[in-house]
Amino acid sequence: MSKFSYCAPCFSGECGFCVNCCGGIDASKENHNDRRAKSLKIIMGKDLVEEYRQIYNKRLNEWCKTRKYKNPYERGYARGMIRICDDKYILPNDKHNNICDDIYCRMLYHSSNEWEQRKRYPNYPIYTNDNNKLSLCGVCLDRS
Repeated sequence: MSKFSYCAPCFSGECGFCVNCCGGIDASKENHNDRRAKSLKIIMGKDLVEEYRQIYNKRLNEWCKTRKYKNPYERGYARGMIRICDDKYILPNDKHNNICDDIYCRMLYHSSNEWEQRKRYPNYPIYTNDNNKLSLCGVCLDRS
């Protein structure tokens, strides 16, 4: 018996490929955003993902350099809290398991190897919002 793998649910409900359109049961425990990020990785292809990774790493390095941020313990001049409208985003003081909720950042996380996921990502400057459980990296917060 073969195992079916579905892409993330579509927006229109008319694609004919996703779990919602096929009427299949989604047995995976995977987060909706993670499925979308993995689908995006497949759609973009390896070369485009790596090109975007270079652009993102350049932006992240510049963000860290201007704020002298090295890791959660050596935060330099990175702000501990950023307020956008009525939401507060807080930078953790310790290593974390947060992943930026931006679809492209999440796609980069899922396209990286296990070592990077375990060793590098817990040191990234990812701000969290307790109100809506949203996490955004410093680069994404600067864009908003």
